[in-house]
Amino acid sequence: MCDFISWIEYGERILYLEDRVIFSSEGRKRLKGCMHNDFIGHGAIGKFFNLKNSQGEEKEEIFFWHPKAQKRIPKEIVDKLKTPELFLRHWGKSFEEFFTKDDLLRILFNAPEEWGKIAAKEILRRKGKKFSSVEDAFVEIAKTDEDGYIRKAIVEMLDPEKNNDTLVEIAKTDKDSSVRLAAVGVLDVEKNREAFVEIAKTDDNPHVRSLAAFRLYI
Repeated sequence: MCDFISWIEYGERILYLEDRVIFSSEGRKRLKGCMHNDFIGHGAIGKFFNLKNSQGEEKEEIFFWHPKAQKRIPKEIVDKLKTPELFLRHWGKSFEEFFTKDDLLRILFNAPEEWGKIAAKEILRRKGKKFSSVEDAFVEIAKTDEDGYIRKAIVEMLDPEKNNDTLVEIAKTDKDSSVRLAAVGVLDVEKNREAFVEIAKTDDNPHVRSLAAFRLYI
């Protein structure tokens, strides 16, 4: 498997790879032939430590940020996964080079917000876009990403106080009704009563109209 975080339990040893090993001259030499996300999986670990296929027990936790998962990860690894900052310190280059889009979406949709933020920034970095703040990056994804599922997830993470105008625009114009529904769900009704009335009357999706009307009513 080529998922993060992977390790091999070999006798009393816990074998795993981090950036300082993967990107060292010795790492590049021993891992020659690995491609893409091979570098963060069991195959690369076995190759670096010269293990045969039957040696050691392969372990992984793809939801590595979750408290229950962290209880199953060896202490010497989990201590480096306590926060996004620690994670990036030890695997930041691997995060940029080897994490797939599915890996980033898994973090974005399932992890706490502080982890979701680094996934969002990386998604935009790969599109050649840089932003001065995470909030600006979130706004850009919410407005422009081609995947409605991603736009919806980001809308639900935006601060409605800081991004009121953006959310109103999305609630009125996004082509995906589930994204519009999400925006209607987080907006402040009192601050945007006129917009809610318009959406309740004119949106082409009955669920969006119904939610807008319901929130006006209550």
